[in-house]
Order: sequence, then structure tokens, then C-alpha cells
Amino acid sequence: MPSAYKTPAAQWPFLVRALETLLAIACLSIFSEGFSKLIDPSAPAFNPDGSALGRALFFPAYLIGIIGLAVNWERALAAVIRMPFLCAIIVLVFASTLWSVMPDLTFRRAVALLMTTIFGIYLAVRFEWRRLVEIIAATYLLLGLLSVILALVFPSMGIMTNMHAGAWSGLFVEKNALGGHMARGLAFGFMAVFVVPKRAWIWVPMCVLLVALVVLSTSKTALVGLVLVLGIIFSSAGITRHPAIAAIGIWGLLTLVGITLAVSVLMPDLLFGLIGRDPTLTGRTEIWAALQQYIQARPLLGYGYGGFWFQPLGPAFLVRELLEWRVPNAHNGWLETQLALGLIGLAIMAAAFAQTLSQSITHALRWPIGPCMIAYLAAYGLFSVSESMVLQHNNLTWVLFVVIATKVALPSGARQAPVQVTRDVP
Repeated sequence: MPSAYKTPAAQWPFLVRALETLLAIACLSIFSEGFSKLIDPSAPAFNPDGSALGRALFFPAYLIGIIGLAVNWERALAAVIRMPFLCAIIVLVFASTLWSVMPDLTFRRAVALLMTTIFGIYLAVRFEWRRLVEIIAATYLLLGLLSVILALVFPSMGIMTNMHAGAWSGLFVEKNALGGHMARGLAFGFMAVFVVPKRAWIWVPMCVLLVALVVLSTSKTALVGLVLVLGIIFSSAGITRHPAIAAIGIWGLLTLVGITLAVSVLMPDLLFGLIGRDPTLTGRTEIWAALQQYIQARPLLGYGYGGFWFQPLGPAFLVRELLEWRVPNAHNGWLETQLALGLIGLAIMAAAFAQTLSQSITHALRWPIGPCMIAYLAAYGLFSVSESMVLQHNNLTWVLFVVIATKVALPSGARQAPVQVTRDVP
């Protein structure tokens, strides 16, 4: 269904629009951090600022985001004033410089988070849904193809050899990053299939590729995320065509969830054994337990954004001494947010997520954008439990969360209506 509203970009000459599209794909690829080990493989893993070369990669994206936001400031303002919690968490991140254990680092990372957020808002207000969906899908296609090439041509770089030997990591540092990106990207792959059916010959094989890479990564969390994304999308397709069948499916899903919860409480060893996990979730629960006393020491405001893990002789040093390995982060996005910004920051971030999810649910029956947005947010929530990926600067996952938050916040007169496909849903 064609939109009654046309973005300014739709009026530009073809070559200019093509260049802007390519730049958007390039910037999103950089935010994925998929090229970091290729460009600077010798960079120290625990350098709080990263290498100079690695930091420089993000500057063009920052500049593009600022310019794009300036050009589209009216639409951006219309969205921002409807995202109070997202704005509040950015303000709190900057304010945390005042009580941070490493104020200089907190300020630099706060600026990087702001620039990352600006780029996400720019994408949402600059591009209509059809074009934006293909931009994001093309980014994941590029990351997937390059991961395959790296694993086949340079297996020592694309396939893990020490821990988790044989698991594919592709462009990324380790297997969980590859699996997580591919599972979340599948939501946008399906969006592209249904939003632009004339290019399904590109997007259907892309979805197959992403599924294959999730399997090859051997990441159990990514596999669960894959099933979650597929389940939401195809259940939504069933609802639009066969409500009676969908009702039976929903009851079956609720029953399965209930059984899973019961098994997890009464027989956790059995559950973890079925998914190939030990009861500590590969040591994550030990990290979470070790962090509790430090969270309680600064319950309201935390240690400052990005500061906890990089104070040389601070609490993180004691956590690493206790666990006898150099723990890089909390391996839980919400726990990481609480460490950085306390209960206040955790509550605001949870409210921002809840607002975005609830606004996305209002589009649930508007196939296919609504269900695919929900699928991405559900996967985002799932992975945030085991990975520190909430409120992360220079991060593709955060950029796409901001894109969805901005799109659903835009007033109806200033956004493209959610795309609907008029032909039968396969």
C-alpha cells in the first residue's frame, strides 16, 4: 500500500539516494563491530577506549547521523518528544559522569552512546519503511556473506580453534556474537521478503543463510532466539489468515511455556542438559552472584556509565580475582545497566523498552512490519539476559532498537504507515 507521506529523501536524484543508501549500509556494518578483528586484530581486548583506528571507524557514522538529523530536525523532534524514557536514560548517562569511578571514560562513552543513538534516529526519520528494511537486511546479508568467505578462505580467523573449537565466528570475535547477530537479523530478513516481494529472490536465500550461520555458530542462545523469531513471525502469519488455528497454536505455546517454566524450577539440571548448558549458564550465574555485593554498595546510581569494569584496582579487580578469570562484563544487559546507573537507570531503561514494545504491539496485526518488529524486540530481550547488549555505545543492536523506538514514536502524520501486503501471506 503506497504511503501518502513522502520523506525528503524520496525527492532526491537517484544517484544521491543510492549513495546515501550505501553509506547507511556501510555505517551499520561498522556498528556491528564485525570488522574489528580484521582491521586491528592486535588491539588489546581490555583497552577501555579501544584502538585509535577502531574509534576512528565510527566518526563518519557520527557525522552522517548529525547531518541527517539536522536535515530532518522537525521529524526528529516529533519523535524525540514522544520518547521520554529514552531521552531520560541518555541524560542520566551523561549525569553519571558526576559520580562515576572513572569520569573521563564515562564522559567519552556517553558521547559515543549519544552519537550512536543519533544515528538510529536519523535512519528512522530519513527513510521510509520499505527502503529502511532493505538497508538493514542488506547489512545482515553483507555480514553473513563475509562471515562465510572468511570461514572458508581463512578458517583460522573465521572458525574458532581454542575454546569452542569448530564453532563458526565469522567476522566476529566469538561464536555467540555471530549467532546472535544472525538470529536477530532474521527478523529484518523476513520483513524484506514480505515488504518487497519482487526481490524475494535475494531475501529468501539470505534468510536461509542466516539460519545456517546460527546453526554453524553452535550458540545455544542464538538457536533459541532463532526459534523465537520464527515462531512469532509465522504465528502472526497464521493469525492474519486463520484465527481459529492461531488460537489453538497460542494455547499450545502457552502450555509449552508453562511446562518449560515448571521444569526450569523443579528440574533445572534436566532443562540445561536438554539445551546443552550447565546450570551456571557457562559461568554467568557465578558472575551475577559475585556482582551482587557491589550492586548493593551503590544501589541507586551505580558506578557511572562504562566505569565499573575499567577501574584498575576497583571492584571489578576483586570480581576477577574471585572468579579467577578476566571477566569483561556482567554478561547480562540489565545487570550491566544497574551496575552503571543503579536502580534509577535500570527502571528508566526498562520503561523505555516497555514503551517501545507496547507501541510495537499496536501494529501487531498490520502485516508484516508489526510482527517483525515484535520478533526483533523479543530476541533483543532474550539476548539481553545473557549478554551485555543493553544501552551499548557503537553497537548495531542498540542502533536498531533506537530505529524501532523512533519509528513507533513518530506521529501518524509524519511517518510512513506500517506496510501491509495485499496479496495472500504465504
